[in-house]
Amino acid sequence: MISELTAAQCLEKRWFVMHVSRMWRQAEQWLADPDNGLEHFIPRQVRPMVRAGKPRLETHWAIPGYLFIHATQREIVEFKKAHNQITFVSWTAPDRPTRYLMVDDRQMADFIRVSTSEQPGLTYLAPEQYDLSAGQRVRIIGGPFDGVDGHFIRLKGKRNRRLVVALDDFYGISAEIAPSLIQLLPD
Repeated sequence: MISELTAAQCLEKRWFVMHVSRMWRQAEQWLADPDNGLEHFIPRQVRPMVRAGKPRLETHWAIPGYLFIHATQREIVEFKKAHNQITFVSWTAPDRPTRYLMVDDRQMADFIRVSTSEQPGLTYLAPEQYDLSAGQRVRIIGGPFDGVDGHFIRLKGKRNRRLVVALDDFYGISAEIAPSLIQLLPD
């Protein structure tokens, strides 16, 4: 959801999409510091790599350069005074207030739940890789994703239809789900 913030909304906790152009590991350390008090989430993915001729599994940021912080806009601005390498994902236009990319709490909870599951075959998707209008809104009933809302769609290169939990105007994640665990929701 891309939206402008009123003065009152600046005091509400929200999930803000943030960007770090480099210094990813340092940004992780800043956010992990308990003194800052900011709740955050960095989607990660384990990938096979070869280092010094030896194969191994390494954890990387799944959406390079992007992370999510759950705080008020003012708390983040205070944090940014010391760590200005982390920036808001926002849009500005002449004669208009800045608009920030934010994620609804329910959507973010579902995205985190799917992202942190150890389910094989999870795929992160850029917005151009999926079309939500081609799928059916569903809720999962049972299994590791019980209660998660998303869309049930067919993706290029995938054999079966998959659950896609998409963040408005941003990335999504897909997982394979047994059709027996799907409840259709009205559009």
